[in-house]
Amino acid sequence: MDIRRLHEDLKISLDKIPEDITIYNNEMLKKFIISNIKKDFSVGKNTLNWNFLKVLKNIGFDTKLILNNKQAYVLLDDTQIAIKKQNYFHFIFINKLKSLSKKYDFLKQYFYKKELGGYMTNLIKVEDEVCIKKKDKYYIDFTIDIKNYYICIEFFEKNTHYNKDDNELKSDKSRALQILDNDKFIDKNCVYFAVFWDYQLEEINNINLFVKKIIEKIKDYHYLDNVKYWTIMKMNEYINNESFNEMIYDSHENKNQAIVSISNLIEQKLQFLFKDDTIKNKLLLEFEKYINVLDTKMDEDCLDGIEDSDVFESISSPSQKQIYYDKKTDKITWYGLHILLHLIKLQWCKNPFSHYEIVEFYEKMTCGFIDGLKQQYNKLKDLTNEKIYGF
Repeated sequence: MDIRRLHEDLKISLDKIPEDITIYNNEMLKKFIISNIKKDFSVGKNTLNWNFLKVLKNIGFDTKLILNNKQAYVLLDDTQIAIKKQNYFHFIFINKLKSLSKKYDFLKQYFYKKELGGYMTNLIKVEDEVCIKKKDKYYIDFTIDIKNYYICIEFFEKNTHYNKDDNELKSDKSRALQILDNDKFIDKNCVYFAVFWDYQLEEINNINLFVKKIIEKIKDYHYLDNVKYWTIMKMNEYINNESFNEMIYDSHENKNQAIVSISNLIEQKLQFLFKDDTIKNKLLLEFEKYINVLDTKMDEDCLDGIEDSDVFESISSPSQKQIYYDKKTDKITWYGLHILLHLIKLQWCKNPFSHYEIVEFYEKMTCGFIDGLKQQYNKLKDLTNEKIYGF
């Protein structure tokens, strides 16, 4: 057993740890811990983090968290250890993050790899210190470091923050705003301040909503240094297909390059909306006819019979030759994507709802959707969005 874990995570005094502890088996360790661990961590400046539970579980204890109105406990087999409600919240919150790290790759960095025991990394710090104007120091219940963007999380107890007009609550709001001011003297780039109240522990749904909110912020700031991946992540909320969205994004950024695979577009987004399998060929014939007219640079008179000429207005002639389709690769450009989607007829679709889904997709992809997301990104980058949650 790592002596550091016994001392730092379980708070067992070094002078109580025998030199030969490293050769103890789990049963010997369990007896040693029960004999030497404090039975009450609910008072004083006892800072416990999620690794407290992880160490005990790895040794072989059956651990269980218990909460009643006045006190929280960790049950180690049959031994009851009193803890602060604040620590109870930390354990529940971090445990949910750890569980969700299997689903979301961006959360995995906050926990050591499985072979190292799955401990919480120092990117999540309990009782973290924030310095303001070189001399003022504030302590945050815990912080989450997302590539040097810090989310601050506080646990408020009812007995100290019960009334919204309470002076201490007003003082804490002021402190939060100071921490988020981010002037040149602050030592951490604190971007978000979230509060969870002890009475909210009574309903698990409150914790789930809080975790969801924090995960959204972690995800935002995790991808904040890369506008492409941040925007694709947001596109996924509307069209749940990352590789497809990346293809659309790349096409938007390189409008005159043939990037969008026609077969990929039809198979993943359009085919299931068509009336039958013959529609694909009909669409491609119409598309080739359309772009052949464009490529020959015929007079406007030659465009008689081609419907919806307003499509030309949305793709005005640039200084370089505009490309729509690369027949060799069977890929279209951003401009070709406009035209292809524009040509789909109502009678080709299963029903009006299917056609509307295509129209909606067309509008999302071509009417400033990606530009709008990039504007959201810039607002977030400038930290002008919501900064405080839970007060």
